[in-house]
Amino acid sequence: MKRLFLLLTLLISTTAYSADETHGFSAGLGFGSTENYGAITHYDFAYRYQFTPNWGVEVGYTPFQSEPFTGAINAIFDDYVLVNSYSSRLAGTYTYQISARHNAILKVGLSQSKTNYELDDYANNSDDAITIDEYSDDGYGLYAALGWRCRFYNGFEIMTTLAYQDSGTLEMTSFTVGIGYSF
Repeated sequence: MKRLFLLLTLLISTTAYSADETHGFSAGLGFGSTENYGAITHYDFAYRYQFTPNWGVEVGYTPFQSEPFTGAINAIFDDYVLVNSYSSRLAGTYTYQISARHNAILKVGLSQSKTNYELDDYANNSDDAITIDEYSDDGYGLYAALGWRCRFYNGFEIMTTLAYQDSGTLEMTSFTVGIGYSF
């Protein structure tokens, strides 16, 4: 009976202490760089669950590719470019409330990425690229990010994030600006 009472007390106190908005979705657009393949552009989609106002967990998906200018330069110099690549993550989040609407965010977790590379030839007389070689690689590793979030009273959010990811296949640093909604 004591164990049951203790278990119920823990469950009720955790529920009472949970954040007003426990669920959140976000979408963002950003740019970054990789160690070997230059600049990238990416989208970022994430779902967040807050256990408490400070602690939560996030699941995210980020499709990325070589930035168009970098892709053109790499193609001229017969270098591989990133195409249709993605990374996913599972991260624990810590939110520090700076003011009523502004929060600093720390994320640390695991990432998985799948990178696809292409080597194109533009030396022919056509404007179309001819793919000479392509290959894929995947890996797992560390994901870490620092961010800022401004939450409006209607649940909408704007945010920025500076992230670092080392998944074995590539080392990527990225900056993302996004919008979100918490409920």
